[in-house]
Amino acid sequence: MEKTKNEERTGTTAWLFSELAKTTTKELNDALGIISETPWHLVVEFNDKHFPRWRKTPPVSLSNALAGETGEVCSVIKRMEGGGTNNHNHPAPTTEELLEEMADVYIYMILLAEVHGVNQEKFDDAMIAKITKITKRMEERMKEGEGDGLREDRK
Repeated sequence: MEKTKNEERTGTTAWLFSELAKTTTKELNDALGIISETPWHLVVEFNDKHFPRWRKTPPVSLSNALAGETGEVCSVIKRMEGGGTNNHNHPAPTTEELLEEMADVYIYMILLAEVHGVNQEKFDDAMIAKITKITKRMEERMKEGEGDGLREDRK
C-alpha cells in the first residue's frame, strides 16, 4: 500500500524530531553552520585568550570579586533611589550603569562556576530545578491560603 504525501511528511517529521532529540544544540548548530555564542561562552573564551591561567585562580578570590561586584550593584541601586552620603554632588546613576555592574556580577559568577567544574548546561539545569522547587513551594503556600508570598508591608 502506497503512502499519501501527508503520511510521508508526517513520517519524515516524526523521524526528524526523533533525530533532533538525540542531538545537542551545539551539534545541531555546528551541522547547520549556526554560530550561537552565549554570553557565558564569550566570557570563558575571553578569559582563555587574555588570562590563560584564570582557571587556576583560587575560588576564594573569585567569590570575593563576586561579592565586591554585588556590592557595586547595591551601591548603584542605593544611589538611584536617592541614598548615599554624596548624592547631592553626583547625578543619579543610569540604568546603563546598573547593567554594567550587573554584567560584572554575571562574569564573576560564570568564572566561579567554571573553576568548580560547572558549565552553562549544568548551571541551566540547576536553575530549572531551583525554579521548579520554589514554584512547588509557592503553589503549596497559595493552597494553604498564605496569599502571594509578599510580606504585608510590601503589598
